[in-house]
Amino acid sequence: MSAAKVAVITGANRGIGRATALRFADADYHVVIGARDAAQAEEVREAIAAKGGSAEAMPLDVTAPASIDAAADALAKAHSSISVLINNAGINVGQEHDIVAASYEDIEASLAINAIGPLRMSRALLPLLEASRDGASIINVSSEAGSIAATLDPENDYASMKAGSYRLSKMALNGVTALLSKALRDTSVTVHAMCPGWTQTDIGGPDAPNTPEDAADLALGIATGGVDAPDGSFRNREGALPW
Repeated sequence: MSAAKVAVITGANRGIGRATALRFADADYHVVIGARDAAQAEEVREAIAAKGGSAEAMPLDVTAPASIDAAADALAKAHSSISVLINNAGINVGQEHDIVAASYEDIEASLAINAIGPLRMSRALLPLLEASRDGASIINVSSEAGSIAATLDPENDYASMKAGSYRLSKMALNGVTALLSKALRDTSVTVHAMCPGWTQTDIGGPDAPNTPEDAADLALGIATGGVDAPDGSFRNREGALPW
């Protein structure tokens, strides 16, 4: 079994997930690249290997319980523990619709990937996370768009953003974060939500001010204690965010 610290990252084949996989590999983690696109996941693994890092590509669909169970079984056979789980896989569909106009198909798909998927992953990998001798972290890639306080603040940067399906799903993910933190308070596993901000990804587009590497640095800082992120916290690169 692997003796290195293991970081499992969902949606690690592109965007923030890919950058985070590369960043954690640079920090001497063994990275598990979870993705539905096997070819892209393998490309990330090869990029890490070319730099002397350690990684494995793993087929993973966070909306499919059987896929999550298979991944958890494979991880338990290969590794004695997991140090970090980064729930990064996500979608933003129907961006032009607020919650009144959003289709139920978009709402259900967003909740399945952005909120229920992270909960399923966290529960499935909990035994391996609890087995980490130095403690472990669950990091949920959320958004300030999912802050209830921000939603109700007309002066907030996200005030004009519609994206009802996405915003609801990130509110749910923040709830998952808070509830998991409370449930695991007496364990060695901490739970965090992070907001990467408007980022240059397939969702954010090329004009966004933040890069995927910025988000990767924040995730690594939370995992290693390099930034102030207490158990049960929600923050971006500047500091704490309101729920």
